[in-house]
Amino acid sequence: PVSKYQVVVEEERPRRLRRGTAEILRCYPVPIHFQNASLLNSQYYFSAELPMTDLRSPTAFCVGDNRTYGGYWNAPLLPHKSYGVYYQAVSTANGETKIDCVRVATKGTATRKP
Repeated sequence: PVSKYQVVVEEERPRRLRRGTAEILRCYPVPIHFQNASLLNSQYYFSAELPMTDLRSPTAFCVGDNRTYGGYWNAPLLPHKSYGVYYQAVSTANGETKIDCVRVATKGTATRKP
């Protein structure tokens, strides 16, 4: 059973992909706080951790709302950066942890009007 959900934000940096190359989705097993992401040169950080007990009914969640969830700061997103947003389900049982994740959103860079 799922024990908690995590919201992960990853800064997208320009990279070249070969035509026809699929992006390999990987989950994020190492929790990194926003405050430590730059120190660790990490492109991602956890913006929320939500225990199953807190999610008994549908709940609205806004990425970048400047609030803290489960000890993780949901930092405001910068308009000049692009981000990928991932939702992870974490199951822990009998000393074993499994993580399943899905990309749920992309936030592109803001452009100025000419």
